Amino acid sequence: MGAWFTFHVWSSPDIVKRLRSLYTIYHVYLFGSAAENALHEGSDIDLIIVGDFKGRFFQRIADVLNLTSLPIEPLEYTYEEFEEMKQGPFIQEILKRAKEL
Repeated sequence: MGAWFTFHVWSSPDIVKRLRSLYTIYHVYLFGSAAENALHEGSDIDLIIVGDFKGRFFQRIADVLNLTSLPIEPLEYTYEEFEEMKQGPFIQEILKRAKEL
């Protein structure tokens, strides 16, 4: 797996359409090995999704996981949560190498 896999998975209109049908999406960031074109067998696809989410953080993750059978690791934040989180080192470090989709 590599750039081809990453591009075709996340340019898939079906997945994006599903996300957008459920939420207002502001940003989707791909990070980790997929963003660095270093996917290998057993890799997952790390995503930060910023949108108008409702409910508890872990329920949001479960909701997005149910949209696909792909090995994704989504982190979903509301716009306000993301603005606060990006002041911290965790998100700052991710955004240095992330690719916005």
